[in-house]
Amino acid sequence: IVSRLRRRLMQPVYRSAAYRVALGRVSAGEFLVAADAPPFAIAWPADRKQGLALLAGEFRFAGENIREPRPFSRPSGASPAWRESLNRFDWLNDLRAAGAPGAHAAAVELTRRWIAENPRYDEAVWRSDVLAARLRNLLLNGPYLINGAEPGFPALLVGSLYRQAAHLARALGDGLYGAALLKAVIALMLAGLMLPRGERLLVAGRRLFTREVSRQLLADGGHVERSPQAMLELLTHLVDLREVFTAARRPHPDNLQLAIENLASAVLMLCH
Repeated sequence: IVSRLRRRLMQPVYRSAAYRVALGRVSAGEFLVAADAPPFAIAWPADRKQGLALLAGEFRFAGENIREPRPFSRPSGASPAWRESLNRFDWLNDLRAAGAPGAHAAAVELTRRWIAENPRYDEAVWRSDVLAARLRNLLLNGPYLINGAEPGFPALLVGSLYRQAAHLARALGDGLYGAALLKAVIALMLAGLMLPRGERLLVAGRRLFTREVSRQLLADGGHVERSPQAMLELLTHLVDLREVFTAARRPHPDNLQLAIENLASAVLMLCH
C-alpha cells in the first residue's frame, strides 16, 4: 500500500521536464557486451508464426488484431492490455525468430518508432513491470538490433535504454513485489552490465538482488508465490543474467548459481 501510494504521489515529478533532464544521457552507442556474444534471448522458445504475422503488419496482442498501428505505441482503439503487450517488447523475440528477409529491418524500424513516440515519461508505458520487461528484451536483443543498422541508431538505442534504466532504478519500489520485483531487479542488473556508465545501476541491482533472492526463494527451491509459471519465468531470467555476467567477464553474485539450481529442481519436479 505504501509503495503504491508513493507511485501515485510521484507521478507529477516523473512527468516534469526537470525529471527528464535528471535522467541523464549517454553519447556512446556501443553495448559493453560484444555483439558476437551468445544471442541470449533467442535461445528461449519464440513464436515464429507470430513473428511472420508481425512482419506482415498484423499486431495480435491480448485477443486483438491491429494492422499497421499508428501511432505505433498508442493506436486509437487499442485496449490497455494490447498496449501493455506491445510496450513490453516480448514480440521482438518472435520477430527475430521469424528469420525471414526484412525481419531485422522491421525490428530496427519498429524500435526506432517506439523511441521517437516515447521521449518522456508516460504512466502506463513506463510502469515499472512493463519497463523492466521492455528493458530486458531490448538489451538482450540489442547486439542483434545494432548489427548492420544505419549509423545513428546504436547511439539512439543505447541512449534511450540508459534513460529507461535510470528511471527503473529510481522507481523500483513503485508498487512492485514478489516475482515482478525480482524480474525488475534482474533487468536493472542487465542494464548495469551492458550499458555505458552502468556501474551504479549494477551496484544497486546487486544489493536488491541479494535481498530479494533471500526473501523470495524458499528452502525447497520453490518461489514464495508457489506459481509454476512465475518459477519458470524467473528461471529463464536468472539464466539470462548468468550468461550476460559471463559474457561481460564479471564475477557472478554469490547466490545466483544456487538460485538457478534450486529453481530448476523445483520446476523439474512440476513437469509431467
